[in-house]
Amino acid sequence: MSWLKPLTLLWKQPRRTMLRRWLFLFHLYAGLILGLIITVVSFTGSLIVYKPEIEKAMISEISGVVPLENTVSLDTLYALVQAYHPGDNLQSVAMYGGKTAAWNFRCVPAGGGRVQIYVDQYRGKILGQEDFSNSFFQWIYDLHADLLGGKNGRIVNGIFGLLFAVICLSGLLIWWPGAGRIKKGFTYNKNASWKGKNYDLHKLLGLYSALLLVLVAVTGAYFPFKEQYNSISAWITGTAHTIPSPKLAETDSTVADASYELVYQNAGKAAPDAENSLLRFPQKPQENFSMRKLSKGDLGRIGDTFVYLHRYTGKVIRVRFWDDLPAGVKLTESMFPLHFGTFGGHFTRVVWLFLGLAPGVLYFSGFGIWYNRVILKKIKVKG
Repeated sequence: MSWLKPLTLLWKQPRRTMLRRWLFLFHLYAGLILGLIITVVSFTGSLIVYKPEIEKAMISEISGVVPLENTVSLDTLYALVQAYHPGDNLQSVAMYGGKTAAWNFRCVPAGGGRVQIYVDQYRGKILGQEDFSNSFFQWIYDLHADLLGGKNGRIVNGIFGLLFAVICLSGLLIWWPGAGRIKKGFTYNKNASWKGKNYDLHKLLGLYSALLLVLVAVTGAYFPFKEQYNSISAWITGTAHTIPSPKLAETDSTVADASYELVYQNAGKAAPDAENSLLRFPQKPQENFSMRKLSKGDLGRIGDTFVYLHRYTGKVIRVRFWDDLPAGVKLTESMFPLHFGTFGGHFTRVVWLFLGLAPGVLYFSGFGIWYNRVILKKIKVKG
């Protein structure tokens, strides 16, 4: 049983194995090469954890309302916004945020972009607009998502994310001090030199954050590689990875869309325990209305329940509940909340906020380890 000897050595004295040495070199130099970019991506991720709330707070004079007993008809509000921005494409209206939050219509101008038009839903008046496509936080988001490089930048970012996950896992293997010395792996020597303290900081922060960082990195890589992730999800679960939204069998351009207020009211009656959150208007001839609804405990920030309503009649076609979804769909649709920490309320979001700072500390402390072991050693030899 000679094959047991390397495993026994790895278990008891990992520092004497070739595997541990190769892992250390990979971890060190991959971290040095990719670390700065990963630091930027992670830091910008921390900045956008509360992006929706910060954006609304920056325009509090138009994003808040004093509630009344009833809201104005959604048909009236839609007409107001359409007259305010004639010719632009109205994609959706957001209703989440509580009774004191103004409803806002997402408007796409002819030249592209993202303009939010805020309305007082109780008094039927336009409060103002904000062009988020040119905002500072949108720039931060684009830097985080695709390194300001569009689709190609997002692919590169996804590759870096997967490599970072491997770096984190290799760090866990490098951390293993060997059976009988596990306690040493959890120690921080406050009396050590700055080199020792730096090493212990890197060791412990990496140990406690590695698995969560792997989770965030792997879920982040979903966005540029959706097709691949969907295929893997279907293979792992043996179920469908997506459920297409219901389409119209026949379209008739002479028939007007259903009343928006009727759609809103019917969506409210469907799944009454959940609140209307975001209504999407049909954008293509065969599309119907869809209302996203929010319940307490949902993974998604704006809800996990979907109500689909017929484009011409406004009647409910299908209600999609999270608990009824195949495992494959749940897996793929969990990528966004797991990556941005929108599940679990403010506790998780705060944890994710600080988690985004960890790669920067790991990078600079790792740089210090490399400097001590390589650069200072060369300087001493030359001296």
